[in-house]
Amino acid sequence: MKRRICLIIAGIILVAILAFAFYKLSAGDSFEKTLVSSEWYVQMSEGTTAVYTFHKNGTFDCEAHIALGEQEASMTRSGTYAVDKDESGAPRVLLQYPNANAPVEITCTEKEDGTVRMEIAGCEMQKNG
Repeated sequence: MKRRICLIIAGIILVAILAFAFYKLSAGDSFEKTLVSSEWYVQMSEGTTAVYTFHKNGTFDCEAHIALGEQEASMTRSGTYAVDKDESGAPRVLLQYPNANAPVEITCTEKEDGTVRMEIAGCEMQKNG
């Protein structure tokens, strides 16, 4: 009888551990779904904007537009990205441009309402649709 009770308790603990692990893993999937669900707009400085598009296959496109007075320039760059977690457990996105030595980090802060605030180079990224 004692053995049966111990097995039941061990089974309950195992199910709880698996449920917690699944919850933690699905939270990352949810963030990635949010990431690829739309374009992300960021105003870097006056006259400098960029729109990032993340794809499910781990690539991204960045369309940048710069306006200085009457002079304007645009460019598109692509690369790969990876989603992981920082030291505090918050998600972060690492962008790797071709021919760049180090990745560019997008920091993410989870808000009280469950949404995530994303910043690149200290500038907030806004969902574009």
